[in-house]
Amino acid sequence: GIFYIEIKDGQVHVEPYEYYDRNAIIHINGTNWIKLINGKLNPVVAFTTGKLSVDGDVNAALEMTKFLG
Repeated sequence: GIFYIEIKDGQVHVEPYEYYDRNAIIHINGTNWIKLINGKLNPVVAFTTGKLSVDGDVNAALEMTKFLG
């Protein structure tokens, strides 16, 4: 599915809709997403091996990794 994650002031907010004013879009399948959020898949490794792709600001996407695992 599609959902929107906002990281602001050290807090993470997740909403079940697509938001069009965004810095980055992350594409990842469900299995790898679960591994990523459980700390079993390194986001940099996922990106470099093609398990995760980013449209837009890669640095903004990497900001999310502080809140994973």
